[in-house]
Amino acid sequence: MITGWISYHNSNTKYQLSDFNQGKLFFADHDKNHELKTIILGEIFNTNLSASWVFSSGRPFTSLENLYVESGSGYEIFSKGDYNNERVKSSHHLDISLVKSLEMSKVQIELGFSIYNLYNKKNIAHKRYNPFSRELSIKDISMFGITPSIFAKISF
Repeated sequence: MITGWISYHNSNTKYQLSDFNQGKLFFADHDKNHELKTIILGEIFNTNLSASWVFSSGRPFTSLENLYVESGSGYEIFSKGDYNNERVKSSHHLDISLVKSLEMSKVQIELGFSIYNLYNKKNIAHKRYNPFSRELSIKDISMFGITPSIFAKISF
């Protein structure tokens, strides 16, 4: 038997602070406008198979043009324009897993194997700013690439 589901999430998380960003609304660092998840589950010969695909819109970040490092500030980064005015690229990944169930006498064993980000997409999680370089710089920080794992569960 094969089952599954699809879910979609839409949200906007914004803040407004009177003494930050000239009092204008800005997107929260953790804001994701769209997220779509699809899950497929199946079982064959005491083996559970699953696959999930997740798509997320990119998180906001502040472009370099809107940032500066004030001398004598101890390398503190300041915003001179709109905060979180851009977004990293959308991300997506496909994950799969296989779990085999065995029973021996009074012992139940589950052996599993899974792969996160099967096609090894270099999704950008966020941006990191470096105020210690000669000029302020920004670097993409990626999420995990392809990540296999195995597990065993023994119950008695």
